[in-house]
Amino acid sequence: MRQEAGETDPDERKARREFEKWVSHHNPVLSLVIYRALRLQSDPDAFKSKGLYIYFEPKADRQSYPLHQRYNVVRGVVEDLDSIRNAAIASGAGGIEDHGRA
Repeated sequence: MRQEAGETDPDERKARREFEKWVSHHNPVLSLVIYRALRLQSDPDAFKSKGLYIYFEPKADRQSYPLHQRYNVVRGVVEDLDSIRNAAIASGAGGIEDHGRA
């Protein structure tokens, strides 16, 4: 099994998988949020230079909730991709991939 950067124990891997499932469950609404936040209806190429940085917070007793209710969105900020990339690298989370970037 591939180990992600910063994941040193099974609990971290489990938490990451759980969060990925949460994101997958909420993918339709997150896609709409990104579409609206980047204003893709008026600037279809905005995704090439901007991204939505979303801050999530796990609920304190998240294991007592169904998977789709275990995290709260704290806030979201539209940023230049370079700023998001630099923040990810500085945090130790690693870089972000460029998908469809011109």
